Amino acid sequence: YGARLLGIILTGASEDGAAGLDAIRRAGGCTVVQQPETAQAATMTEAALKRGPADFVLPLDRIAELLRTLGHGAAGTVS
Repeated sequence: YGARLLGIILTGASEDGAAGLDAIRRAGGCTVVQQPETAQAATMTEAALKRGPADFVLPLDRIAELLRTLGHGAAGTVS
């Protein structure tokens, strides 16, 4: 799916999603990580960011806003 793929990492107490998000990043997809300081359990979000930068690092409510924006074809307008 390349650039049409979107991966999102939210709160979690393990690191299992980090490798998947890294694969999406390497394939050219869009990556989103919940801000670790806003996550109920930051292990997953911190592990994802250690593997490389995300396109967006946002609190949960801003991720919802981003998804609405992406749904309207205006990627990149939320920071």
